[in-house]
Amino acid sequence: MIVLEMLREHLRSPEAEKAHQGFIKSKPETFEKAREELRLVEQDIETAKANMGRIKVQVVSGKLTDPDLVLAANESYEAVKEELKRLESQRKALEQVNQASEIREVIKDIERDIEATKANMVRIKAQVESGKLTDPDLAQAANERYRAAKEELRRLEERKVVTEQIVQEDNERQTYRKLMRRSGADLDKVISPKEHSRLVYLFIESVILNRISPSFCTVRVEWKDPTWEAYEEIFFKGSSAWMKWQDEEVAILEEHYPTANWEKLAELLPLRSRRAMYGYYDNQGKENPRHANGLASGLSDLKGQIPHDICLADWEIVQANGISAEVFRQFNHAKLISR
Repeated sequence: MIVLEMLREHLRSPEAEKAHQGFIKSKPETFEKAREELRLVEQDIETAKANMGRIKVQVVSGKLTDPDLVLAANESYEAVKEELKRLESQRKALEQVNQASEIREVIKDIERDIEATKANMVRIKAQVESGKLTDPDLAQAANERYRAAKEELRRLEERKVVTEQIVQEDNERQTYRKLMRRSGADLDKVISPKEHSRLVYLFIESVILNRISPSFCTVRVEWKDPTWEAYEEIFFKGSSAWMKWQDEEVAILEEHYPTANWEKLAELLPLRSRRAMYGYYDNQGKENPRHANGLASGLSDLKGQIPHDICLADWEIVQANGISAEVFRQFNHAKLISR
């Protein structure tokens, strides 16, 4: 569901809508026109890059001492940079058009080859059945040609199925795009849960998860649509399971926990909260060494300190995303947070 939510958000984003409209507007009528437009866009991209290079050299050289000239150069650079971004987006759309055009041409070629192969098989079969091939070597050669043609026909028909599937999937993607843009936030009104796995298959190339703290992961989605940039979000992965203490962590804890302040301990053990540190000794049935030194156990929130039940790694993410400790403690199920 996390990935579906990311897909829905992306399809509803202004960037995705802009890319889709650009794709529609740039869709040429012929394959040759698509290739020519792509060639011209690639030339414009190289020109824009060259312009950016010249402006950068001017600024870096230090020859532009007048503040107005420096400002104008910076503004010109940003304008060309924005134009380059637009051109590269247009190039991706045209590449997609070219690919679709090429696929249609491939299907035509395959269908032509299938008909030619079938006709060849009919001729060979007619020769064999006519009884005119009385020489055993000729009959064997005809049989071998027929078997080869039959194998070629099987290969062509399999290739046609695969190629037509690509076209069908592209048509499905276009249909789903329209449905999801019209439906807005209420995806379930137009797409049933049974279709969710199909959505993932059609739109998503890969999903990469990376754990960045005990409670949070990043999820990076690579899309099948070449005009979409990879999408990365942070999500709460659900209530954290207990993490086994590693030998290296235990060594650090036993050396520093008895006397170190909480800031130092958080820095040394960023994956452990004060409650987890206290719990280590409690679970081991050991006396808490801080008590012997007259220090607090830290099982309460202190002003200006990281909450006692949140580790430093989690707390940094929570703070960066404007989430309070109270709200974080109410998290139960997996959810995206980097909105």
